[in-house]
Amino acid sequence: MTTFLPRARISTIEEHHLYWARLDASCVAGLRGKARTRALRYALEPELPVTIEDVATVFASTEDGRVIACACPFDELQRLAPAADMALPASVPNWLGTNLPATAFDLLRDTTSSERVRRTRRMRAAALLAVCAAVSALLTFGMLRRASGFDHRLVDLQIAITSAQDLVLPPAGPNAQPASIRLAAELRAVSSTEMRTVESELIPATNTLREVLARWPDDARLKRLSIGKRDTRIELTLPADADPAPLLADLESVDGWTLAAPIIRPSQIETSISIGLQRKEASP
Repeated sequence: MTTFLPRARISTIEEHHLYWARLDASCVAGLRGKARTRALRYALEPELPVTIEDVATVFASTEDGRVIACACPFDELQRLAPAADMALPASVPNWLGTNLPATAFDLLRDTTSSERVRRTRRMRAAALLAVCAAVSALLTFGMLRRASGFDHRLVDLQIAITSAQDLVLPPAGPNAQPASIRLAAELRAVSSTEMRTVESELIPATNTLREVLARWPDDARLKRLSIGKRDTRIELTLPADADPAPLLADLESVDGWTLAAPIIRPSQIETSISIGLQRKEASP
C-alpha cells in the first residue's frame, strides 16, 4: 500500500458494548441525509437503556423495508479509535433476521477517526491542492506564452504596415498627418484620377446608335450590336426575299464611320449579314 492508501486497521466491538434494534423505515420516508439520521436516532432512543446523546449510532436498510440500528457508547469508541480505522461488531445477532454483514455497521464512520486516518486525509487534501496548483500554473504559463506570441505577431504586422507606408508615401514633415490618413488621401486621389481618365476616353455611343436605328429596316432581326471606340459590329438577319443593298447603302452614310466589307450568307429561310463600321480618323 502507498502512503495515501494505507491498509485499514479493524477493531472488533464485543457484544456487551452494543445495542441493537429493528426500526420501521416508514418513520423516515422521504427524508435524506442529516434529517434522516436525526429521525432514526429519535426512533431508536426508546429502545436504549442509555440516553441517545451518549452513544454513536449507525443504520443500515434491509430488503424488507426495515432499518437495523446499532449503537455503541462513545467511551468505548474513544478507546478503540487510536488503534483502529474501523470499529465493527463481532457479529450481527440472528434475532434481527437480516443477512447484512458486520461491515455494514462501522461505528467509526460518522463519529470519530484515528490519527492515521486524519493524517491520511490531510495528505490527500494537500496532494489534491498541489495538483490543482500545478495545473493552474501550467494553464497560466500557456496563456502567457500564447499572449506573448500574439504580441509578437502584432508588432511584426505593425512593422510591415509602417514599411509599406514608407515605400508608398512621399517624405513628410514633423507636423504631417499620420501615415494611415495620408495613405487614405493618396488612394482617394488616385481613384478619382483614374475615373476622370476613363470618362474622358469613352466616346458617347448615343449618336451612332441613333443613326443606325434610323436606317434600320422593319423586317430585320438584330442578333448582335456592339459600338466601340474605333469600330462598330452589327449582325442581323433579313427574310430570304429581302434585298440587303438599301440597308448597306444607308449605313455607308452614318456620320463619322466608314462601312467595311460586309459578309452576307443567304439561305432558303433568311439572309445573315455581318456588318463592320470603322471610325474615321480625325483630320490633322
